[in-house]
Amino acid sequence: MHRRFDRSVDHRVRALTERQHLLVVDDDAAFGPALAVHLRRMGYISHFALNVKAVHQALARRSYVMGIVDARLAEADSGHLRALLRARRMPVLWLLDADTPAETTDSWMDSTDLRVRKSVGFVELERHVKRALRHPSGGR
Repeated sequence: MHRRFDRSVDHRVRALTERQHLLVVDDDAAFGPALAVHLRRMGYISHFALNVKAVHQALARRSYVMGIVDARLAEADSGHLRALLRARRMPVLWLLDADTPAETTDSWMDSTDLRVRKSVGFVELERHVKRALRHPSGGR
């Protein structure tokens, strides 16, 4: 007996998976891809962008529910990346290097932006991602 394919179920499943697309942006060619792979293993659909040009290309292809972005890269590009992500109204988890004082980023980050040190490890970063997705307006 053949089952008839229910397109409404397919649509709901597709909508669910599309909500899980995460964009990892980091100019560290070792850390960024490794984080993206870890997130994929945890069930997220993650994509990696090495620079602002790659971010433009990624955003042209699909929508993302969250950006996980190296704060130094965002600071170095004179605000273009920050403006691009804010225009998409997606939550951003800013990755701080171990030697970056959080106070230096306060001047350009929104109060709703989440910050975490790269040095905490992938498991802890994943916990921050989960929290940010549950509370997209910044529930720290």
